[in-house]
Amino acid sequence: MNTNALRLLEYGRVLEHLAERCSTGMGTRRALELTPSADFQEIERRQQETAEGRRLLESFGGMPLGGARDLMPHLEKALLAGSLTGRELLDVHDTAATAERLRAFLKKQTSACPLLAGLADGLEGVPDLRKAIADAIDEVGEVRDSASPELSKLRRDIRTVTGRIQEKLNSLISSSSLRDALQDPVIVTRQGRWCLPVRSDHRFAVPGIVHDASASGATLFIEPQAVVELANRLRELEAAEREEVERILRQLTTKVAARAEELRGTCVTLGHLDLINAKALLAESHRAVQPVLRRSPMLKFTAARHPLLKGEVVPIDVRLGLDFRGLLITGPNTGGKTVTLKTMGLLVLMTQSGLQIPAAHGSECGVFSDVFADIGDEQSIEQSLSTFSGHIRNIVSTLREIRPGGLALFDEIGAGTDPAEGAALASAVLEHLAGRDVCVVATTHYGELKRFAFAHPQFENASVEFDRETLKPTYRLLIGVPGASHALHIAARLGMPEEVIRSAERALEGQAQETDNLIRQVEVLRAQAMEQERLAEQARKEAEQLRTSYEQNLERLNAARRQVRDEVQSEARRVIDDLQRQLEQVLRELRTQKRHSQHTEGLSNKAKKLIRRMETAAERAAPAPAPEAPPAQEPDRLRKGERVRMTGVGTVGVMLEDATDTEALVAFGNVEARVSPDRLERVEPGEPSGPGPADLRTGRLQLQKASSVSPEIMLRGQRVEEALEALDRYLDDACLAGLERVRVIHGKGTGAMRRAVWEFMRRHPAVASMELADADEGGEGATIVRLK
Repeated sequence: MNTNALRLLEYGRVLEHLAERCSTGMGTRRALELTPSADFQEIERRQQETAEGRRLLESFGGMPLGGARDLMPHLEKALLAGSLTGRELLDVHDTAATAERLRAFLKKQTSACPLLAGLADGLEGVPDLRKAIADAIDEVGEVRDSASPELSKLRRDIRTVTGRIQEKLNSLISSSSLRDALQDPVIVTRQGRWCLPVRSDHRFAVPGIVHDASASGATLFIEPQAVVELANRLRELEAAEREEVERILRQLTTKVAARAEELRGTCVTLGHLDLINAKALLAESHRAVQPVLRRSPMLKFTAARHPLLKGEVVPIDVRLGLDFRGLLITGPNTGGKTVTLKTMGLLVLMTQSGLQIPAAHGSECGVFSDVFADIGDEQSIEQSLSTFSGHIRNIVSTLREIRPGGLALFDEIGAGTDPAEGAALASAVLEHLAGRDVCVVATTHYGELKRFAFAHPQFENASVEFDRETLKPTYRLLIGVPGASHALHIAARLGMPEEVIRSAERALEGQAQETDNLIRQVEVLRAQAMEQERLAEQARKEAEQLRTSYEQNLERLNAARRQVRDEVQSEARRVIDDLQRQLEQVLRELRTQKRHSQHTEGLSNKAKKLIRRMETAAERAAPAPAPEAPPAQEPDRLRKGERVRMTGVGTVGVMLEDATDTEALVAFGNVEARVSPDRLERVEPGEPSGPGPADLRTGRLQLQKASSVSPEIMLRGQRVEEALEALDRYLDDACLAGLERVRVIHGKGTGAMRRAVWEFMRRHPAVASMELADADEGGEGATIVRLK
């Protein structure tokens, strides 16, 4: 890709935001070195990797990359026969352990994330090397006593000699004969030797070696003669210890060097996975989507937003390369033309880099062979370039280097020189690029270029919308309508004398004035048409939502009715079968004992009749199929607050508002439904609204609200207050649904959300226990909760 275009479109700032979300040095380097690709398969692979990373982020809070370090400098040092420190060896151990955990984690997600699971094959856990390091190096990077028998013996001797030195010195300190000679009753070290602080006027009270003196000279630091030999022995032992430690470190370094290639490959893969995780994090922060990829050079962005703009951004809808190859954007200054240009170019670069884009679902982007741009003021005093010359240099470079299938972006093309010549040169450049199968977008104020776009079959006009009442741009892009600069209109509204305005209007050429008038008329007609289209679309969506809501609620009610019927029939049949088995067992016992009296036969017949009656009762207990809704015969409408029953269902609800001729809003328990008044009947006062006759006859069945409670809740991205309120409702629902174990995903971040969630759950009556999730279930980004 053209490096000047990457700079002008601020692609580097996007990479900086990406690098900030990496967890390792390897990932950070890859992020800052990321470049767009022009190969369709490569772009498709990158986009799929990002989509899988986003899936893991939403389910588990991301990949478990904690503990990974950049080992490249360590490996270079080891291969150059240097000796790694204990801290560096610990980095090797921790990174390899992270690689092994990450490999296991990704392999469990093979079905959902096949590409990432495949990348996991490049992660080598080197368990033998890890064990060797763990056996010799402790958690803070120090060599363990148990690293070798020799080191263990040396450190044991050091502790023994040190203890003997301290005993002798403590004995001297506690001696009454030295009480006046010592400045303080303490043991100090000077130049690595054990000393006592002795007053200079009592110098000879403590025979020994003077190693230092205080600044005032009042105190001498003397190593007593009684410990000199022991101190010398200690020095020998410490030197031997250092040699043994260095030998152990060299030995471990040699083992690292032997596995350098595997570890280097692991680092490369870790960096790749870290980059994918960062792409997912960036996409989440941008509320981005995966674009639909096309092989041909085109774009169709819906509700696209510039990724570097903060605050509320007005989204744009733009397309290119489908029914036209070139787009001419016109309109007033500060109306958003340049931002539109940069948004298009930057979203193309992001797509071809494997980044998701801040736009609506369904946005499409093809593959462009090159992206060139001429945006901003390129004048240079040092190079003796005017604004026009700077633009021309960029245009010449574009014409020379761009390939078919490329994208060229020009801001104020042809500006900085005579308008007539500039417009002529601009139209020639645009036509030349279109003839070379290049997609081109340009902004301009020239009326000649508006007419050029009207006349050319491969070009289309577009404009940034302007509100004449407020004299402010709306920043919406209107394709198919050229824009005006509105200079005279703005000047008049801001107080320019009327005679000056009229003089300026007379000075305008007739054709230019006619063009502006035509543009204004087209803008008015387009605005009216768009408003009508918006109202029609709104009405269509509302009608569709009403229909969908009605069908869904009706299906829920029918499903509940079917469930009740099935439960009643099943329970009744079970009771009957049980009674029948008991009676038949009695009859078999009577026959076995040959006690067939008339009374017994009568009892048998009576029992069989009872069974038949119970079967009949069971059939009647099941709710009957809903009959066709009869025509409404009620003389008055149903009113808010009245109890009603849906015909054929039997469930009693309450009217939430007065019914109209066509619909009524009813609450059936926790379900709201809009239904036709023809399907409702009023429940008279005093009439029971509880379970139906079948429920009362069985006496053992209860109608329960059908519910489907997820075993996990996602709180990440919410404010703490909202998250705790949602968590409270979720825990209640989970208890009612009988769940014993749930997962609360709160994310890692700063830890504030996790602390708030834990504090809340400690006080919640439904929580029995809680603990952080395992790595494959989200690690520190999730909590496993067991309910009472």
